[in-house]
Order: sequence, then structure tokens, then C-alpha cells
Amino acid sequence: MKIYPLSVKAVEPEEFRMFLNRALERDFITKHMFKRTLIDDPNLTDDLILMAYEGNTLIGALIGVYRSKAPPEYVEKQKNVAWIKALGIHPKYRSDKVFEKLLEEFIDQAKSDGKDTIRFSDFASWHFFPGLDIRYEYYLQKFLKQGFTKSADVVDYEVDLLFLYLPRTAEKREEKLREEGVVFRELNAYEKERIAAWAAEKFSPCWGIEASMALEEPEGGVWVAEKDGKILGFSVYGATEPNWFGPIGVDSAVRGRGIGTVLLYKSLESLRVRGYRYIVIPWTG
Repeated sequence: MKIYPLSVKAVEPEEFRMFLNRALERDFITKHMFKRTLIDDPNLTDDLILMAYEGNTLIGALIGVYRSKAPPEYVEKQKNVAWIKALGIHPKYRSDKVFEKLLEEFIDQAKSDGKDTIRFSDFASWHFFPGLDIRYEYYLQKFLKQGFTKSADVVDYEVDLLFLYLPRTAEKREEKLREEGVVFRELNAYEKERIAAWAAEKFSPCWGIEASMALEEPEGGVWVAEKDGKILGFSVYGATEPNWFGPIGVDSAVRGRGIGTVLLYKSLESLRVRGYRYIVIPWTG
């Protein structure tokens, strides 16, 4: 077995994507997800994508990344952290030491680059998934054996929009808010800088990036609640994946009035009319 960085031994993107789907059999990496996580990520470099080969056969891959460019607010804060976006081993080669050798090589590289922390999967905005599915017994045991520890529990919810309906209580909340001068509307593409700046200030730079992403996607969008031209809350859909919902947030000064509830239903309805029956609400705590 030999390990090469992608910068030394290239692989066709579609071949790589199909390999990842074989190696990560509980996940589904679409062309859109592959493009977002491996082509569109401004932080990614081919030197940190490691490929394990047996002869000419790809048998393992580790996708590593450092926070080097975006969002700029996090570059200095996370300068000592390295991420593994994904680590996949072909099922036929899991009895070998492919996992250990890929991980060892990446950790050695990260240490030589001054990193003292290795995180798995949760590389916000350009992640495949927010964590490791606990049903991956092979990968879970491998990571634990190598000294990794759990940092949090998160859930990706799948929602069947066949059963979507607007409760009367939500309708009444919207009516009351409109009477108070609150306007609910979808943003136009030219407003992406405005909503990105607001979301970054009120919540996090990554939420700002994802709001901007949504307005660049043909199936994405952002709903906002405004009063007197001031944004009170926002709700994003189709940002990271076409059928994913979120983030959603309301200014702390106006919470508890039902603004978030109205924004939630607005976004879910937008996904429904675009033809998505099953949608995902990812990375919920």
C-alpha cells in the first residue's frame, strides 16, 4: 500500500465521489455535495487530501483541511486546529491498517504545520456531515482507539413535507406581527451582502456565509422578518444542500413573539413548492 496526496496522484472527481459513497455506505454524497465540500471550499488544498492505493486501486481516502481563508474571522482563532472532513476505507480493505496509516500521516503533517488539535467532520459551511454516524461501528471504534473523544451530540432531522400544514396558531401569530408592522419577505440575490453581514454579527460568520450561499443557489433562498427596514430574523433554505433547511435565527431583542415560527414555515413551504418531499434539518443540538 502507498499513500499519495491528491496533489501528487490525481483522481477523476466522479471516480473519487463514487469511492466515497462505497466507503461511507450510510451516507449519500451527491454531485452537489461533492462540489461544495471539495471544489468550492476556499480553504481546501490538494496537499491535505490523502489517497491510499493498493497497486492502481484506490482503497482509502482522508480529506483534511485547515481554516486558512474563510471565514476570515476564524482563521486566527482556529490556526492550531486541523480537520478531517471525511475518512473512508473500501469495505474489502478494512482488516488492513489503511485507516491507521492514513490517520498517522495526516496527524504527522498537521503537527509539522503547528496544529495541536484534530477535529473530525464539523468543518462548518463546507462539511459533508456534522459528525460521525454512530451506526458506523468500524469508524467509531477506530477513532476511539486512536484517542479521539466525543465533543458533542448532534442530530440531522429528516422531515416529510407530505404532512406539512400551517397551524392556525402560526397564522394568528403572523397576522398579529403584520399588524405590528413586521414584514415577511424573501430576499433578492443582490441583498446577500446585507444578510451575510447581519447574520455574521448576530450569530456567527459561518451563518453569514451560508445565508450568502443560499442566495447564490438556484434552489436556495432566505426569508427575513423586517420592521422599518431593520432585520429582525432570518431563515435559510437550500444553502449547503438543495433540500437542507437552516440556519434560522431571530435577534435576541425580539424573541418570544413567534417570528421564528413564521420564518420556519415560510422556508418549509418554499422547499415544498420546489418539489422536495423529504428535507433535512442538519446539525441540531
